[in-house]
Amino acid sequence: MISKSKDNQTFQLTGRALKWIACICMLADHFAKCFSLNGVSYFLLSDLIGRITFPVFCMLLAEGFFHTRRRSRYILRVLLLALLSEIPFDLAIFHNICDWSAQNTCFTLVLGLLMFSVLEWIRSNPDRDYRLGSLLQIAAILLFATASCLLHTDYQANGIAALAVFYYGFTGLSQETENRPLSPKRGITAAAACLCLNIYQFYNAGAFLSVLPLSLYNGQRGKISRFGKYAFYLFYPLHLLVLVLLHII
Repeated sequence: MISKSKDNQTFQLTGRALKWIACICMLADHFAKCFSLNGVSYFLLSDLIGRITFPVFCMLLAEGFFHTRRRSRYILRVLLLALLSEIPFDLAIFHNICDWSAQNTCFTLVLGLLMFSVLEWIRSNPDRDYRLGSLLQIAAILLFATASCLLHTDYQANGIAALAVFYYGFTGLSQETENRPLSPKRGITAAAACLCLNIYQFYNAGAFLSVLPLSLYNGQRGKISRFGKYAFYLFYPLHLLVLVLLHII
């Protein structure tokens, strides 16, 4: 999207554009894994392009959490998507109808939304001592990080840490900064979240490529119909099913 100003033209990305970027990158990642590519092909499609997906979804999830009017319905919607996508995910990635060694990314996002809710509850009490409040927030993050490890959700504790960074990064954005592209705060938040994804090793180094599109985000949702809104949700399980069918053929 191009936004015209008096002095120059600034290239901007809407939320809709970010969703398309995330979907395309996710398709590339799952294609490489479903068809067991290796070498340069796997590196480009999965280790580089595919790693862009998760930080973008994390940012959109944090924004959706703060902007939605009914958070309980939002959490339930993502949970249903996680349950609906698990069998297609196992079939596409592990070629088994059920594999308990790893759960799909949507379960990580559900844990992130639940963590956001707990953090909001802790921070909503102005009378609580700030030191106690800080300890409770740290404990909440560690609790959900542990849960992600026990449940073997995608990205596990690293993913929860990245989600926490986007949560605090979003709360630190002013209204003016939120709707401005090339925001240093948004770029720094994205870079910090990507660093969390690479705490133990730089297996997710490609995630740093997401910093550019997230920095270009203009804070606008973009034109999207009601059907289009749910189409982005359904893209996750449907593209996995298509990959499974192509693999069988």
